[in-house]
Amino acid sequence: MKFCAALVACTLTLIVAASGPVSSASAHAQLTSVTPQRGAVLQAAPKIVSFQFSEAVTGTPSAVRVYGPRGARVDQGGAFHPDRKSNTYAVALEGGLADGTYTATYQVVSADGHVISAGSTFSIGAPSSGTAAVSDLLAGQKAGPITRGALTLARGVQFAAIALGVGVLIFLLLLWPRARARACGEDQHGPQWVAADERFRQRSRRLILFSAAAGALSAALAIGLNAANLSGESFFSVLGGEALSTTLDSRFGTVWSAAVIIWLALAVGAAVLIRPTAQTGGRAKLLLLIVAAMLLLVPGLGGHAGAVSPEWLLVPANVLHVLAASTWAGGIAALLLAVRPASAQVPAAPRTRLLVEVVGDFSATALIAVVALVASGVIQAIFLLGQLSDLFSSNYGLLVLAKSALLLALVAAGAAHRRRTLPRLRAAAATGKSPGESGRQLRNLLAAEAALLLAVFAATALLSGSAPPLGEPAGPTNLTGSIGPAQFEATVDPASVGANTIHLYLLNPRSGAQWDNADEVEISERQSEVGIGPLTQVATKAGPGHYIARAVQFGAPGEWTIQFTVRVGEFDQYTATATVAVP
Repeated sequence: MKFCAALVACTLTLIVAASGPVSSASAHAQLTSVTPQRGAVLQAAPKIVSFQFSEAVTGTPSAVRVYGPRGARVDQGGAFHPDRKSNTYAVALEGGLADGTYTATYQVVSADGHVISAGSTFSIGAPSSGTAAVSDLLAGQKAGPITRGALTLARGVQFAAIALGVGVLIFLLLLWPRARARACGEDQHGPQWVAADERFRQRSRRLILFSAAAGALSAALAIGLNAANLSGESFFSVLGGEALSTTLDSRFGTVWSAAVIIWLALAVGAAVLIRPTAQTGGRAKLLLLIVAAMLLLVPGLGGHAGAVSPEWLLVPANVLHVLAASTWAGGIAALLLAVRPASAQVPAAPRTRLLVEVVGDFSATALIAVVALVASGVIQAIFLLGQLSDLFSSNYGLLVLAKSALLLALVAAGAAHRRRTLPRLRAAAATGKSPGESGRQLRNLLAAEAALLLAVFAATALLSGSAPPLGEPAGPTNLTGSIGPAQFEATVDPASVGANTIHLYLLNPRSGAQWDNADEVEISERQSEVGIGPLTQVATKAGPGHYIARAVQFGAPGEWTIQFTVRVGEFDQYTATATVAVP
């Protein structure tokens, strides 16, 4: 008992430590500056290349790479944090670099555990052609679809395991004893009721142990798969390597490593304290519930909620969200897989009475859980989506809509319990009849809800792996896209109300070198919601393929549409648009 308590206390300390300094974080890290600047033409070779981000990032010694005009790497030594700045990664360059265009890439882990990567180009002496594109260079560093899919699956299994283990434990310790006591009345020590209790505890114990095994395994696999995703190697190749060490040092690695320990503690507690032939005492209940409460922290601290400001609101909201989902999902699993075999131990009439009490209590509890689920979900959506239009214009928003639709279907199934099945069971109990057709309807509804829940966990796993379109970007906003025969990269700095500077870089989509064929570039801005614009400026050429618009005024918060117009010769004109969220 003391060992379990010490283990739980140690694990809690790990999770609290993992919630450290991220007050300025905003989900996925954003690139805020590059040295040398994008498209810069330098007279002398720089000593280092560095990328600065909006939050602390981690990476392997190969996190930053620099390639020369002919595609050979020219960096030396491993990537490092200059001046111990955790939000900056740099790498030193070889001496005696020749003139031409160089391409620098980065691949690091942000606070929410997701891998981010991109790149930049600069030239020494004069730009050159034929350099490799950033996308081509990064393609060899990225993991394949199987690794990414396996990571999403591991996340989904983890979330489902938490819901099953925590929900069944809540049902076992809080709902079942009271419902059974009301159903059996003064005959609670009768052999049939004792047999029913023993069968329920046995099945519940198996479900909790199964969830602990699935949870510990999926957490361990997710850490390895995230390391493989970072390095671009296979799962088995990263075991014991630098990428695994880097992942373990990240927030994601710390929290999910703690999850493995918590799952093992829950497995030991369930095996020792939940015995079919003995009641679980008050201290044992408290210990098991403490372990379960710690599991509720894992999705938030290891995901978006723990990396978005205000954490003090979003992490508790996520914990409430997970608790509500667990109470609901675990309760359905307990009804389907534990209550049903337990009720078979008693005769027909008492069985109906038992189902009435158990389903009635769960239905009332599930109603509270739905309210908590919706409230906590809305709180998170407000901060992660930023604005209503993001629901329909981003992959993250569309996944939120898909998950909401599945939850509505679950609510409809729950309403069927309350309005149809439960009244019929009560009528059968009043006349001393067996559950009959009402019992079969209950099983069918529970099976349908279980299938919908699997879809909900799949949507949740996809959400956890997607970048939320936050309405409050941390610092400058980066934009990319195609414009005619060129690729464009733009930086809007500081992307806030007032004066801003827009840097536009035109690049050859194949080589990544500067595309310097434009005769004139115009940049215009429009805010449709309040009727501002379009406001148009002729950009100043600052170098090959590099154009600047200064003192660009964003007069109101909201979503601004920026249009880039490139004119080539007398007849050719190309346009591209992008949006910037201005807080």
